[in-house]
Amino acid sequence: MLEIVKEPKQWAANDPINRHLGVLARRDGWNEECDRARYALEAELKRRGFIEFDGTPQHYGLWLVGEHLEYQVPADRQGHLAVFRGQKIKMFCTRAGHNRRWYFAGPVDQD
Repeated sequence: MLEIVKEPKQWAANDPINRHLGVLARRDGWNEECDRARYALEAELKRRGFIEFDGTPQHYGLWLVGEHLEYQVPADRQGHLAVFRGQKIKMFCTRAGHNRRWYFAGPVDQD
């Protein structure tokens, strides 16, 4: 599993990512609103250049749709995250199957 750097930053209230994550965080079941929020989140992450891949929640530490964290990717990392070696990244869980999850990852903004 990757080393967790910190809880993710909070985006501005008007940021699309924040709005979509808010819908997913407030859910008490899965409905059409959650589906729309998930699809919109995926579209926004793709627009921002995040990569998409699948994996196991045991390996990446994100289990639920809408969970997200920042990670420090080791310099010798192999696999999907090798393109981010030595960088801090944001990871989002966007879909869940029986024993697979679908993730998006991208570098942390250097503000």
